[in-house]
Amino acid sequence: MDVSKISMPLAVEPVVSSRPRPSAPQPAPDGPQAAGQAPPAVSPQELEETLSALAVHYNLRFELSHDEKTGSDVVRIFSQDGERLLRQMPPEAVLKIAEDLDQGGNGGLLASLV
Repeated sequence: MDVSKISMPLAVEPVVSSRPRPSAPQPAPDGPQAAGQAPPAVSPQELEETLSALAVHYNLRFELSHDEKTGSDVVRIFSQDGERLLRQMPPEAVLKIAEDLDQGGNGGLLASLV
């Protein structure tokens, strides 16, 4: 096919979108998190009451602990009988990566990237 004889206009009309343009960013709402501050602390009693209510409502058992190696708080959710771990936040793999990074990455994530 010989394309040299095809004539096309060289001027191109601008495409006009029917979608509205996004507006300018709105200011963040007032409050402790708006200024980059942490949310207010929850008392141990409030936390226990909330976990008890969740345990009854969802028929589960919650366990809170502190991982000494990483300094992270860990939440584990078990079946009601406590025999089966359903979810852990953060997962063990994340805690292991954090521990490896804290130790300088020896043999961990950073070593595999080099």
